[in-house]
Amino acid sequence: MIKSIFISRKLKDLTLLNDWCKKKSWNLSAKPLIEFHPIDFNDEDDFEIIYFSSTRAVAFYLNRASPSSLIGKKISCSGVFTCESIKKYGLSVDYFLKNPGDIDKSVLDFQNWIGRNKVLFPCSNISLKSVLNGLPESQVKILETYKTISSPTRINPHDVYVFSSPSNVNSFFLNNQIKKDSIIVSWGNSTKKRLADIGYISNYTLTNSTVEELVSYLDTINR
Repeated sequence: MIKSIFISRKLKDLTLLNDWCKKKSWNLSAKPLIEFHPIDFNDEDDFEIIYFSSTRAVAFYLNRASPSSLIGKKISCSGVFTCESIKKYGLSVDYFLKNPGDIDKSVLDFQNWIGRNKVLFPCSNISLKSVLNGLPESQVKILETYKTISSPTRINPHDVYVFSSPSNVNSFFLNNQIKKDSIIVSWGNSTKKRLADIGYISNYTLTNSTVEELVSYLDTINR
């Protein structure tokens, strides 16, 4: 019987999941296995579109560059959470990936939308930059605004493991293993691929990359 779940995210971002686990009497362990540190960068102006791949990219960029610097620029991002974090700075979003977990379709849709406009991409030093695959270098400005650093921790065995990023996968396996009968959930195709690269097959991959979708899936295995 399934009674425990580990997820590599902060508990404060998982209210719905936490409530669901309490209702089902599941033990929830929520802990990121990576840390983030700012990188100094120079302001850029030679772009028409800015693309934020995560809430962290938003925070590390806009905590240094003024939101007013984006007036006249088009703003795009990955997923609902990133969209909401941008709005907290008083900015509106022109385009966001509705299914960021399905990276192949998302890349095609996004690149069709940007056309030939130049894109600024604030990101981590280890970002996969998947959404930019295939774009000419002259159309893209990569701007590293923060570092992602492993923070490996021993995790007790759980029945379900939810990995929120390839970086969290890498950090997890520095100190841990997964027992064979555990259920593995990937937060999108990039995480699924990283797990497969090291020999672990995901039982489910989130396409909308939301806690709501995760809870819906957990409901199906808890019946």
